[in-house]
Amino acid sequence: MKLLILGGTTFVGRHVTEAVLNKGHQVTLFNRNKTNTDIFSQAERLVGDRDGALDALFNQTWDAVLDINGYLPRLVRDSARLLQDHVDQYLFVSTASVYDLGMLPKEIDENAPLLSTMGIDTEEFLGEAYGALKLQCEQVVAEYYPQRATILRPGLIAGPYDNTDRITYWVGRVARGGDILVPQSPDDPLQFIDARDIADFAIKAIEDKHYGTFNLAGELQTWDRWLKSCQGI
Repeated sequence: MKLLILGGTTFVGRHVTEAVLNKGHQVTLFNRNKTNTDIFSQAERLVGDRDGALDALFNQTWDAVLDINGYLPRLVRDSARLLQDHVDQYLFVSTASVYDLGMLPKEIDENAPLLSTMGIDTEEFLGEAYGALKLQCEQVVAEYYPQRATILRPGLIAGPYDNTDRITYWVGRVARGGDILVPQSPDDPLQFIDARDIADFAIKAIEDKHYGTFNLAGELQTWDRWLKSCQGI
């Protein structure tokens, strides 16, 4: 398959790119060519910027686009509109943060209550508006690809190249030994998904033409179980 990846060189995007290349697909990367420019030499690279510099995407076609780094609805709208007649499927990596935590039922599925997107007038996506902005991005994709969109909603993500170190920190901390201060009680739940599993699911969704919205999460465990796993127990 001929695939376009928006982003594709950091964390989740890097795993997605590596996975699709390993599957033998033809890959085009579109990004600013500023991060990890020395990897994926076998992929075609188109240099541009989602904010007003999409010229490199003109007059080309792909079987699918994987939108890894869409955070602002106006920028997602630009790419979705431009590619509408040039790709068969639009896969958008969203987030489980689109759900309304104040209204969630005990069992969460893709039909659980969502955040309100009313009154969102900021583009500061690394903050309180993160989930609402991502939800607006989802709505844009659904508008342009009503029958051809795949929305992935991963929860907490872990794995190699994670610059937040939210999960991998604990592996190193346990290895240092001694008393460990953790943010919750031993029986409190903890759930995360490996970025490589997200990549594998994304490929399957593209290859098998799975459309719709999918929550992605790893096995539910407790903090006690997680820390013991870090100890190899």
